[in-house]
Order: sequence, then structure tokens, then C-alpha cells
Amino acid sequence: MEYNLIIITIEAIGSCKPIHTLSIENDKTVKQLYDRILYDLGYEDEIILYINNNVLELSNIKLSQIIKTSNIRLGISCKIYTEREILENILNSLLYYTDYDDIPKNWLTYKPLHEWGGIKVFNDKNEDFIVKTIYLENTFLDGQIHKNIGKLKNINNIFLGDNCLTMGIPKEIGNLSNLIKLDLSGNQLTGNIPKEIGNLTNLKRLWLFRNKLTGKIPTEICKLSNLDILNLCENNLSGTIPKEIEELVYLKELDLEENNIDGKIPKEICQLINLEELNLGSNQLTGKIPKEICLLINLKELILADNNLVKKIPKKISKLVNLQVLDFRKNKLIGKIPKEIGNLINLERLYLEFNNLTGKIPKEIGNLIELTRLSLYNNKLTGKIPKEIGNLMGLQKLFLYDNNFDNETLPIEFKNILCDIDI
Repeated sequence: MEYNLIIITIEAIGSCKPIHTLSIENDKTVKQLYDRILYDLGYEDEIILYINNNVLELSNIKLSQIIKTSNIRLGISCKIYTEREILENILNSLLYYTDYDDIPKNWLTYKPLHEWGGIKVFNDKNEDFIVKTIYLENTFLDGQIHKNIGKLKNINNIFLGDNCLTMGIPKEIGNLSNLIKLDLSGNQLTGNIPKEIGNLTNLKRLWLFRNKLTGKIPTEICKLSNLDILNLCENNLSGTIPKEIEELVYLKELDLEENNIDGKIPKEICQLINLEELNLGSNQLTGKIPKEICLLINLKELILADNNLVKKIPKKISKLVNLQVLDFRKNKLIGKIPKEIGNLINLERLYLEFNNLTGKIPKEIGNLIELTRLSLYNNKLTGKIPKEIGNLMGLQKLFLYDNNFDNETLPIEFKNILCDIDI
């Protein structure tokens, strides 16, 4: 007797307890049955079905050729991958167009994993999962990151930078609870940064720069309390900088340059007292430079260039005595250059061009004896060019043109400096 509809009860292997019941036409294939169960149960892992304790192999055979009754029970289990199988999945996905002659040494062979190019393993782990590091930077990979990367449960480091990887960052990467360093920079990754990345609570360094990522910076990223480097520059990220960023208390480097981030610079960012590099340049930030920025006493680089920042340069910036680079160019800043800037005795580069700064150049700039570049052009500065600039013996570039100085004659003291000068 032939049946058009089959009622299937799915039982978890080992428990014999039904977890799902479905009906399906008997002219459907085994593959279509697999797809239906995955959809119904919301599973993302591969599954194995069993009929009469035998594996029901994935195929295009019609169910009517295998199942001869209208009611049947099937067992189900999730496929358990070996670490070798996971790595094979990952590499095959990464090598979408790549010539197999270019694959790393010993990949896709039966040799031990520690002999595979770009793979480092734990020497002291007696476990099934021993991979410590994947290092495949600049190796011409051009596929996508396989979701099974999230199964490398003990891995510490993933370096896949400077390739041509496409599509999105799989959310399964958030399963890697032991991950310490993640570098996906210099690819063509698209889509949002998955919020699941906030599960990587042991992560210390995250490099996602030079991709095509979109959407907002997920607030979940601020749960990475051990992070010391966060580099998301050169993407298409939008929205505001989350105030929760203050939770990244160990952060030393924060680079969000060249995105489409808007809104004000949150004063909470000024709680990150371990910051040494802060780069928010080339965005659409508005408002004024927060006075609380003076709390970042360990800063060596402060780059806020090419935004829409307004008001005056805060005087308290003089407390950032470790600054080596100060870049506020291409904003809408007004008022005088604060004389207190002369306290930044470690400053090597000062860029204030393309603003609406007025008044005289403070003579205290002559205290900045480490300065190699001084760029103040395209403002509304007046008065005389201070002779104290002649104290800057290491100056290599001096640009003062397109201002309103009383005269453009260089003080005689400038004969002591050898640099490119344009006034």
C-alpha cells in the first residue's frame, strides 16, 4: 500500500524521547527531509538521522523508496567533528577561488596538525582539540569564514588578515571563549559586527580594520573587559560611539578612523585612563572636544582630524604631557591656540590646519623642542610669526600659509632650523 504523507517522530539518540513530529510527502527526498528538520528545529549544526539504528544517508533518493509505512520513528544526533575535519571545512571555505597549489604546507593531508602550515598546537594538552593558533595572514585566501570555526573550542589566536575574504563574520565565532587575539583585518568582509563577539571575554586584541563592515558598533563589544587593542578603522560603520566603551578599562589603543560615526565624543571615553592611542579621525563627529579628555594622561597619540568639531581647543589639554602626536586638523575649531600647549614637551607632530583659529601663534610653541612637524595653515591667525619657533632645531616641516599674519618675513632666528617652510 502506498502513502502520500508520512508522519515522522524524531527522537534524540540515547534518550528515546520524542523531540519533534512532522508530516512530509513521500515523494520528497532524504535531503529535503534533512533540510526540513533543520528548519523546524532551528539547528545550525549538521545532523545525522537514523532509521532502525542505521544511518539514513543524505541523498536525493525519494522517501517512498526507503520508508514503506505512514508512521515512523527516526533517531537524530548532531554530527561530532574532529578538529581535523573542522580545519578542513575552514580551509575549503577559505579557498573558494585560490589555486590549490598555493595552499599552506601539508593542509588537507593526513600529517599531524602541528605540521600543517600556519597551525600551532598546545604541546601539553591531552585532548581532542589541541589547536592553539591559526596564522594564515597574507596567504591569498579568497573565500568566506566557515561557521565551523566556532567549534575550535580551545583556540587562543586567529590571524586571517590581509587576504580577500568576503561575506560576513560568522556569529559562531562568539563561541570561542578562550580566544585572546582575533585579526580579520585587510579583507573584504561585509555586514554587521556580530553581537556574539561580546562573548569573547578573554579577548585582548581585536583587529577588524580595512574591511567593508556596516551598521553600528555593537554595545556587546564593550563587554570585552580584557581588551587592550580595538581597531575598527577603515570600514563603513555608522551610529554613535557607545557610552559603554568606558567598561574597556584596559584599553591602550582605540582606532575608529575612517568610518561614518556621528554624534558627540562621549565623555565616558575619557575614563579609559590606560589609553595610549586614540584615533577618531575622518568621521562625522560633532560638538566640542570634551574637557575631560585631560584625564587621558597616558595618551601618546590623539587624532580627531576631519570631523565637524566646534568651539575652542580646551586649555586642559596641556595635562597630556606624554603626547607625541596631536591632530585636530579639518574641523571647525575657533578661538586662540592655547598657550598651555607649550607644556606638551614630548610633542613631535602638531596639526591644526583647516580650522577657524584666530589670534597669535603663542610663543610657548617654542618650548616644544621635540617637534618635527608644525602645521597651522588655512586658519585666521594674525600677528607676527613668533621668533621662538627658531628654537625648534628638529623641525622638518613648517606650514603657516593662508593666514593673516602681519608680515610673511621669517624672524632671523629661523636661520637655525633646516626644514621645509611654507608661509
